[in-house]
Amino acid sequence: MSIRPRILCIGCSWTRVWPDKLPYQNTKYKLSKKAMDGHGLNDIYHHLEAHAKPFDHIIVQLPTPIRSFRNRHLFHFNTGNQFKNFIDSWKDKITEEIEYFKELATEELLNKYKNTILKINDLHPNIHFFLYNTGGYPFRHPFDFGKDIHEKMIKWFRYKDIKHIHLTLENKPGFCTGEQHDVEEEYREYAMERMAKKALAPVGHKNRLELIDNWVAQHPPHCLVLNAHPNNDGDEIAATTVQTYLDQVVE
Repeated sequence: MSIRPRILCIGCSWTRVWPDKLPYQNTKYKLSKKAMDGHGLNDIYHHLEAHAKPFDHIIVQLPTPIRSFRNRHLFHFNTGNQFKNFIDSWKDKITEEIEYFKELATEELLNKYKNTILKINDLHPNIHFFLYNTGGYPFRHPFDFGKDIHEKMIKWFRYKDIKHIHLTLENKPGFCTGEQHDVEEEYREYAMERMAKKALAPVGHKNRLELIDNWVAQHPPHCLVLNAHPNNDGDEIAATTVQTYLDQVVE
């Protein structure tokens, strides 16, 4: 009897469900799952550094780069606090030059994030990165790294010859855990502000306008994304996308 390939699916909370929906996990291969809620790419790297060896293939679902922002004042895992520290790194600059410093800080963070991807890629010969986008996450929620960021990341993966899977359900209704439909534009702007305040409230920053203005999600037309996590339909598509990819690369 042939030995089934061992596959690890690892990521943040976006990896809670879709691995369980992979249709051939009990016949073609042996599956393990590690959903590290609230953790970033650095934490995934450290986990794989210690635990990658037993697996034949590893799928790494990409978390937000915001969780890669660290400084000496941050000693716990909280996306809101990491978001705050990132915004604070450039928002106090001279007003006329704030866009320049914002762009500089964004580029620096993305370069740090890419370097971690390269470090993870070097840990194992069969690392496959999974860019799974619902509600804009990971690159346009909670912070928007640019309208063309997904295309830029895919282009970078190809340039570096890094194995990757790409699924974007951004701006498509029906794939996020919390959605409100038939929303009037005037109400949507008000609701988006309330959502940002709610997200920032646990870390005590719900009234800081510079944080509220930069905490975003990507909302389909006439729809409000209340929770960007994927719902069952999103995870079904994610599982199908990953399975199609695995059928091509796993022997």
